[in-house]
Amino acid sequence: MLSRSDFELIGKTIETYGKVVNTDELLTIFQIRYDKLCAHERIQILSKNGCLFALKKDCTLLMIRFLDSSRETYHF
Repeated sequence: MLSRSDFELIGKTIETYGKVVNTDELLTIFQIRYDKLCAHERIQILSKNGCLFALKKDCTLLMIRFLDSSRETYHF
């Protein structure tokens, strides 16, 4: 589940760069709230949690996962 802060940062990233981004674009947005090291670590955590998918080297698809009481829904 996404925190409010991460949800806002992913939303800002999609608004600014679209749903397919590179690492530098993600870091640019995440460094609004985190220092560079913490931003990088947060991005790794979101990847492990299924919110970010690597499409190829340095190319990531942003996915926001919402949990519904009956099923999981995905927004690409």
